[in-house]
Amino acid sequence: MQPADAQRLIAQAVVPGEAWADLGAGRGTFTAALSALLGPGGSVLALDRDARALHSVRGVPGGAPVRTLSADFTALPSLPPHDGVLLANALHFVPDQQVVLLRLLELLRPPGKLLIVEYDMTRASAWVPHPLGFARLLTLSADLGWPTPQKLAEQPSRYHPQPIYAALITPLLG
Repeated sequence: MQPADAQRLIAQAVVPGEAWADLGAGRGTFTAALSALLGPGGSVLALDRDARALHSVRGVPGGAPVRTLSADFTALPSLPPHDGVLLANALHFVPDQQVVLLRLLELLRPPGKLLIVEYDMTRASAWVPHPLGFARLLTLSADLGWPTPQKLAEQPSRYHPQPIYAALITPLLG
């Protein structure tokens, strides 16, 4: 995915100057998108368990500064609260998504924005072992007693016939 595509997917959720965590940041496509959207007054924490991938993570000129941390987002270390948490193509690797989502509440300060980017698919594959299609996200959010996720954008996928979606949940409002 190109950085401009990542920005388009998440732009509606991001306010310049906020502090965000990008969990499962990988090589940083969405980290760079956050940096650009947040501007110099914001901040981004890029977290991934693959320390080698984090060497590629960068902000953008004139964007929010980026800090990296090598850790597994399913077993988060103690971190300060953020305005938003982004999980882009990360939750489909997690068998118990509900447990991880509940744990993420510790990373959010009210009103707490949780931004999910995933393939809108229902069948597992070798690359998406635990799919989180938008319909499943709606059910999961309802099961947690959270507000209904808002689908912000979609984009065709290069790898699957189903599109990629971005959805925003504000769990601390509910």
